[in-house]
Amino acid sequence: GDMATGERTIDGVAYTFADSGAMVGDGSGIPAPDLAAIRTVLDGVTLTPQSTADSELNQLIGSWTAEHLSSGMSGYDKAAAIYDYLLTLSYGTPEAEDVSGLSMSELLGLYFDGPEYNARLLLSGGKGTEEHFAAALAALLRAAGFDAAVTEGIVFSGSSQQNGRSSSWVTVAVGDSAYTSDPAADLRAGSTRQYFCRTADELDGRYQPVDNFPFQTVNG
Repeated sequence: GDMATGERTIDGVAYTFADSGAMVGDGSGIPAPDLAAIRTVLDGVTLTPQSTADSELNQLIGSWTAEHLSSGMSGYDKAAAIYDYLLTLSYGTPEAEDVSGLSMSELLGLYFDGPEYNARLLLSGGKGTEEHFAAALAALLRAAGFDAAVTEGIVFSGSSQQNGRSSSWVTVAVGDSAYTSDPAADLRAGSTRQYFCRTADELDGRYQPVDNFPFQTVNG
């Protein structure tokens, strides 16, 4: 029943409250993104579309991109449209696919060959957690032409690198630079593009990568 003031971590999300109890900013403690600068970065990318080796996932991606993306859109507009779409979905544990009748080798391929399975669960069911949102975002961005990968590691609640938890996000490579996007974090915090295409410095070192998980890809 006490009024919250100062920095508090609630459900893994860092919030800052003024002495009056009012929340400061959007609650992330991260400076607002410079969307004009992000547009410059993403519009400068030479887009090279990639499809996955998963035909069902490719169909899901193809249906969505055909309806929402066009060749006349800039790189930034495509990436933003993809990100905003994911923010309309639900955060939570998705229903698993029916795997009855699959052989052991097919089951191993389903779960361990790459993030295709997680992407397919979110795009088909509309619900998922960090690993599903990261996989779906990376798959859609790759289909649009970006060099995107699923990254797993530790996310800390503040720059002091305390209260870390394992998580998944997307890393987009642009030249020698890397940009982090985390739609699940935006969805959980109720913010919009706060975690869209951010540099490590902008995120105060809160995202500490451990490994990348590539798709089985072919040229689109």
